[in-house]
Amino acid sequence: MRKRQEKRAKKKTAGAGPQPQQSTRKNYMNRAEREEFMILAAMAGKLEEIVENWVRLNRPKDRIKWARTSLAFLYKAMDDCVKGIPLETIAQIVREVGLCTIGVIEHEPRRR
Repeated sequence: MRKRQEKRAKKKTAGAGPQPQQSTRKNYMNRAEREEFMILAAMAGKLEEIVENWVRLNRPKDRIKWARTSLAFLYKAMDDCVKGIPLETIAQIVREVGLCTIGVIEHEPRRR
């Protein structure tokens, strides 16, 4: 019985191929990463407002649950973005987010 389990384990690891290397974390954010973080923060803020409105307006509970789940994953992504970055830098980025206006521009479809 034990040999059978060992053979299975060897089969699983033999065909797995090379393992990806651990990525090293930086202690800073470049411009593109800052912009991505700001967009995530804006999305989280707007989604919080929408969830509050849906609760107030008695929208379907499943819709509210899914939106809250999305919000939790947004926060996880934001936490991962700033992992390993000093608190002073994070505070500066959060201040920058407060100074920005992020919006959606609707374009009129062009007629041909």
